[in-house]
Amino acid sequence: MKTALRSGHRRLALVGCVLLLTTGCSSNERDSQGSPTTGSASSSPGYTNEGQDMCALLTDEQVATYLGDDIPEPERSNEHGRPTCTWDGESIDKLEVSLWIPPIRSIITDEAERTINIGKYTGYVETETETSCKINIEGSDKFLNLQVSGSEKRSEDGKLCNSITDMAHGVINDLDW
Repeated sequence: MKTALRSGHRRLALVGCVLLLTTGCSSNERDSQGSPTTGSASSSPGYTNEGQDMCALLTDEQVATYLGDDIPEPERSNEHGRPTCTWDGESIDKLEVSLWIPPIRSIITDEAERTINIGKYTGYVETETETSCKINIEGSDKFLNLQVSGSEKRSEDGKLCNSITDMAHGVINDLDW
């Protein structure tokens, strides 16, 4: 009976810690002028608090590499406080770039299929096939999430994330990390 009681207290303590951690990363922060901020969210969809347009981080040439020459209009959003830009092709082709702060860092780092070095940064591969890649690159206070998916095989070795490292490095430079 005591063991079951202790186990229940551990679960309750774990739930309390998770709630405390996620609440601590919410909207109670203030910028240098005393105005409330919300992590990496911005008032303009697809823009960071610093005014960086997420859609401007990739060139048309980079987007065309994964979506072909008929580049769709990018869609900007800030769903869940994540400045995001998405190019969604007519078929299953899609390219997305976003910034986010996970509630717990280990959600990304411990669950990764593998890691990739991108300059001085580490990319954590979430999922990967020869036609798709979802990678989270760890910055000092945020993660850069890149997602590429398509119908055409773009990797001979089944590791598409290896081929997007140059693009990822360019995005990191443009973010001034």
